[in-house]
Amino acid sequence: MARRAIGQAWRARELPDQDELLQLGGEFGFSRASQHYLAGSILLEITGAERDAITELEHAMELYAARPERGEDHSFELRMLAAINLAVARLRVGDLDAARPALVPVLALPPGKRIDPLPQRLDTVRAELASSRYHGSAQASDLAEQIEGFTRDTIVGTLSALPG
Repeated sequence: MARRAIGQAWRARELPDQDELLQLGGEFGFSRASQHYLAGSILLEITGAERDAITELEHAMELYAARPERGEDHSFELRMLAAINLAVARLRVGDLDAARPALVPVLALPPGKRIDPLPQRLDTVRAELASSRYHGSAQASDLAEQIEGFTRDTIVGTLSALPG
């Protein structure tokens, strides 16, 4: 059912653009990159579809790295969430070496750009790293520590920005 909905969304994108909301752009100008992000995120929740999720999320990251197409905007938040979900998908297929680089743009963010959904979604990465598959892996422990530091620095930055 989810795969069918993803296919329908792609077919709907190809229809002639007659919608006044889409002409506004901004939040209404949903980019192809964001559509790949959402498709990959949905596939990530389907057992056995992790490789398809990786394909979608990699495509999203490629499109986010490029300039938005005419009439599109790229969402910073969705770009960072796509990177995190790509890391989760790679971890689920046992590819720790490929998961680490996916997180580089997220973990490199200065505290002022660390929006709330990022540490929350990084908890999923930490849960994957804590699975039996990665038990005893120094690389997995190191990455989990980096995520812990990111989350801690985010909380400290948020608290220090509060008035009074």
